[in-house]
Amino acid sequence: MKAFWNWFNAKLLQPVKPYLSLVVGGLCLIFLGLTLHQHWQQVATIDLGERAGVNLGLGLGITLVAHLWAGWVWGRILWLLNFPVPSAWAVRVYLITNIAKYLPGNVFHFYGRVLQAQSVGVPVAAATLSVILEPVLMAVAALSLGLLYTANTGVTIAGLSVMLIGLHPRVLNPLLAYLLQRKLRSSPAEGSKPTLQLKHYPTQPLLGELLFLGLRCLGFLFTVNAVTALEWRGIAHLVGAFSLSWLLGLITPGAPGGLGVFEVSLVTLLDRSLLPGLNPGRVIAAVALYRLISTVAEAIAAFAARVKPPGQSRAG
Repeated sequence: MKAFWNWFNAKLLQPVKPYLSLVVGGLCLIFLGLTLHQHWQQVATIDLGERAGVNLGLGLGITLVAHLWAGWVWGRILWLLNFPVPSAWAVRVYLITNIAKYLPGNVFHFYGRVLQAQSVGVPVAAATLSVILEPVLMAVAALSLGLLYTANTGVTIAGLSVMLIGLHPRVLNPLLAYLLQRKLRSSPAEGSKPTLQLKHYPTQPLLGELLFLGLRCLGFLFTVNAVTALEWRGIAHLVGAFSLSWLLGLITPGAPGGLGVFEVSLVTLLDRSLLPGLNPGRVIAAVALYRLISTVAEAIAAFAARVKPPGQSRAG
């Protein structure tokens, strides 16, 4: 089986990887273009007045806070791995490197964090494990909130149970060890069999990622409220759709920063909803506006982190 996978990866996957971003991006662009063409009259009737400006401003501010919080959570993941780093340092590094996720390959933000962590004495294995564990916890948090999209209580309980069990160190460590070994196979100095493992259930980082996703959802809700008045009964549905779309953007290869995949998924999920006042045109407008304020928030955070005078530079 391993030999087949190596052959499949070398002969089929590797040759198409350089073109994967173009294919995914092109398909997403075609879908969004066709959807906009079909509903452009609804989009044109949207009036963004003073109320919309206030909501978009709140959405921008909350999204910015979410990124600050994500940096703190990454620092706590390093603490969980027994490498305590200053929270201010973790937030600053996270914000500076995060914008690099939009580069082709969708790995340079992780690479930047590993290099910065090494510069303060964190071993490459621990630094690499931190950037592996972070998206795993983000994915679990997103899927947990995404279960709100379904009204089936049994499915929700079963899904949450499976995910919580899957995060137990006895279950998660073998997966992390496999991923870590693959990432470090080009670093012989670290050894061919990394032994770094989780010793405790990642409760604090998981709760942190849930709050991160909650803040991202809140920013999106304010964005939706800018184009149409929200009703309480539709909030759970919106949160679930947003979380599932964000998850798909996170895990889809060839989509830097989830660009395109997130938008297509969210437009598709919300286009099937029956939420009052949220016609396809308003869905398209809300999704486009949210991508705009999200990118602006990331750019502001990266700029502010760079111009901020550096604090304590060594972990301890």
